[in-house]
Amino acid sequence: MLSGLVEGLIVAWILVQFDVDKICIEVFLQPLVNQCELTTSHFYFVLGFIGFISGCIYQLHK
Repeated sequence: MLSGLVEGLIVAWILVQFDVDKICIEVFLQPLVNQCELTTSHFYFVLGFIGFISGCIYQLHK
């Protein structure tokens, strides 16, 4: 589970280096949330959460 979180954060860090976070926030995440403006920190959180969930699913099916 923890490894999935770490892997998600590593993937997020790599994508931020190429400014993919700005594209993902603008196209996928921002239309879902109208109350506030999303930042790179939100992008890290989302990818870390996705990694955590995928790590949990992997451990359950192992």
